[in-house]
Amino acid sequence: MRLESKRTWLSSPRGLTVLAGVLAAAAVVMAAVGMFGDAVGEDPTVVKLPEKFHFRCTACDHSWTSPQADTPKHFGGGLPTTLRPVVCPKCGKRTAYMLAQCPFCKKHYIHKHLLDGSTGRAGKDICPHCGKDTFTWKR
Repeated sequence: MRLESKRTWLSSPRGLTVLAGVLAAAAVVMAAVGMFGDAVGEDPTVVKLPEKFHFRCTACDHSWTSPQADTPKHFGGGLPTTLRPVVCPKCGKRTAYMLAQCPFCKKHYIHKHLLDGSTGRAGKDICPHCGKDTFTWKR
């Protein structure tokens, strides 16, 4: 087709309809990529850290949150963990723990064995809120 005949075809009613359809399809594809593009490229084996961590003291029951960037200072620069006590900013005792979050009900809790000194059942971590084994979820 020569350039002149292409222009004539695009300005015809059929040409305009086809052009509008192509542009609409391109817009739908671009919107879908924008909405779902992040989910497609994510690695399901990588755990994203929360923006802030929750803590509770077992001595005075004080609860607080710490932004992700500030959390390592509670652990002396080491890696944050739910198993190592930190100093409570209210009572000053090293009896506060970073709270675990249940993957099922999303509520926060201190591991039971840290509260009662038990070793717990091997391979089990039961959420005190919903009663589900959080280790089962992790396998």
